[in-house]
Amino acid sequence: MKRIYLLLLSAVLFTACQQNSEHAAHGAENIKLTLTDLNDQVEIFAEYDPFIKDSVSKFAIHLTTLEDYKPIKSAKVITSLIIGGTGIRKVLDSATVPGIYKIVLNPKTLGKGELVFDINLNGNKHQFKVPATVFASYDEFKKQHQSPAASANEITFLKEQSWKLDFGVTKIGTGSFAGVIKAPATITAAVGDQESIVATAAGVLKFRAPLTTGSKVGSGQVLFSISGASLTGDNLNTAVQEAKLNLAKAKADYERAKTLRPDQIISEKDYQNALNNYQQQQLNYGKLSRNFSGNGVTIKSQASGFLTDLLVKEGDYVQAGQQLAIVSASKKIQLTADVPASYAGQLSQVKSANFKINDKLYELGNLNGKLLSYGRSVSASGLIPVIFSLDNRPEFLPGVPVEAYLLTSSGSSVLQIPETAVMEDQGNYFVYVQKDGEHFERRSIQLGQSNGKMVQVTAGLQDGDILVTKGAYYLKLAAGQGSAPAHGHEH
Repeated sequence: MKRIYLLLLSAVLFTACQQNSEHAAHGAENIKLTLTDLNDQVEIFAEYDPFIKDSVSKFAIHLTTLEDYKPIKSAKVITSLIIGGTGIRKVLDSATVPGIYKIVLNPKTLGKGELVFDINLNGNKHQFKVPATVFASYDEFKKQHQSPAASANEITFLKEQSWKLDFGVTKIGTGSFAGVIKAPATITAAVGDQESIVATAAGVLKFRAPLTTGSKVGSGQVLFSISGASLTGDNLNTAVQEAKLNLAKAKADYERAKTLRPDQIISEKDYQNALNNYQQQQLNYGKLSRNFSGNGVTIKSQASGFLTDLLVKEGDYVQAGQQLAIVSASKKIQLTADVPASYAGQLSQVKSANFKINDKLYELGNLNGKLLSYGRSVSASGLIPVIFSLDNRPEFLPGVPVEAYLLTSSGSSVLQIPETAVMEDQGNYFVYVQKDGEHFERRSIQLGQSNGKMVQVTAGLQDGDILVTKGAYYLKLAAGQGSAPAHGHEH
């Protein structure tokens, strides 16, 4: 499967190289204007001819959903060219080809104005604008137009490629960045939140459900059964039968004593002995037969939660009272971060946390988490515990390595980017900046603090840059193919 996927990716990149050569040759003859912009839901990349009075300007408008970076096929797109108080408009109710909306405009009025794209996607309206000028001739346009210089680090990557891959972009900006204390952490069950499952009889253990550490269990769910049918000694089945017979005999003795007592044929002491024996045999039989069937005695969980420890395996011989498993009974767990004592003065400002398990990021705010407490003394190892409460999940297992990022209330407004955008090459960090919809540039950057989700950028980027946050590896492969920059093409 991996080989097939790599062959498919190579084919996509090879096709792109062929397309790039064709597009570059075409771009040498005709200059294309572009608009690349995005909001929190939609990216627009429009390529179009310069506006020349009484001449046709062809458009290829690429629309992409940012949630999954796939082509938008069924949006209503209104393109308006407004010069002074007049304008022309074209409306498309669906894509010409998936993700691409093709139109032509024929401007009749000279001057400066704006080009407006109104997009209606599933009832949500989006608008993008760009300044526009209508020229008297193409030569006049060329005199005033300055094409952006191509960078040596520029990579061409077409929409048709990125739509087929796991890709994503975002526009970066400055924002409040809380102080960060990075520390190792551990996951534990909440206090008073664990149920110990123990054997109620001796015998051979059998699992009554597929059980592994992390399994979800319900209140009253049968987890195990214990049988002694195959054992010659300490046989549970035999013990239950003997207890039943003893109970029947004790009951008969008690019934006989009860009928003889009024006539004082037996002494009061003998009657009390018969009564006590009967009650004792009832208790004994009840204890042995509770949850007992022909397959042995069943062991149930008394609480809903997750199996945090499984201490036995199928077929084990267990003794009465032996611990079999531990269930974290509630939906809450605790995250304890061990913070160096040098941060003691900042602990009163800690408000929340992010944490990673196996490189997957979790945010306390998305898990109904909150700070419970922090230590007021330092351990022998020079650490102070900081404890949070949060919702439990099957993957939150005790003992799993956790990397915590404690967030303080103090912070400043800084330029920050998603950690997923950052690439590393021999200790040097870089990102891919989107120059326009299909052209990207590798850019070296310098980083500051990270909170596990976002990282500060101290050099190399500016507010408003658009970065690749998913799929940067594909651009690295495309760069290795030596694809030439190409400005403008027909689809």
